[in-house]
Amino acid sequence: MALGVNEVLQQFDRLQSKLKLALLGAIVAAVAAAFYFLLYADLVTQTEAAQAQVAQLQGEKASYEDKKQRYIAFRAEVKGLLQEKKELVKVLPTEAEIPSFLQALHSQAELAGLNIMTFEKQPEAARGFYAEIPVRMLINGTYHQINKFFYSVGQLKRIVNIQDVGLGDVQETAQGMLLKARFVSSTYRFLEKNPG
Repeated sequence: MALGVNEVLQQFDRLQSKLKLALLGAIVAAVAAAFYFLLYADLVTQTEAAQAQVAQLQGEKASYEDKKQRYIAFRAEVKGLLQEKKELVKVLPTEAEIPSFLQALHSQAELAGLNIMTFEKQPEAARGFYAEIPVRMLINGTYHQINKFFYSVGQLKRIVNIQDVGLGDVQETAQGMLLKARFVSSTYRFLEKNPG
């Protein structure tokens, strides 16, 4: 025998006020407990899991950003080192490049107004991490032309050393006093280590 809603309400009206309050409190507590255990607790667990995942992802992102910055700095450093190596190879090349060296000497001699009488390449000599490439030269010109030539050779990007200079055979001409200069003009190249 099922009770209708009206009958339940009539029986509820007959109860004492304290009992009504206790029964209403129990119903509210049951609804609140059902809400907490069925909906709210699950939402709290999901929220905490999502917050933990967000914190983990933020940590991973910070780690990746740090790695990215280090990678960018490393690439910039490598680029700088490659540029520096490129500049250093101009000063101390890895190949002898004798034709370009001789052409540079010849050009500087012509610009100074000198006559080149002899060019004599000497054997290359290893000197530790570099090799010396000497060229014996005999030129003819005025003292100022010879001085200008030595100065301009010193301004070349490649390392050039003038040594064993000897001046002599002075001749008086319409241009002035001409001298013959004998010297060794040496350049250098980097000796790369052989792998293995």
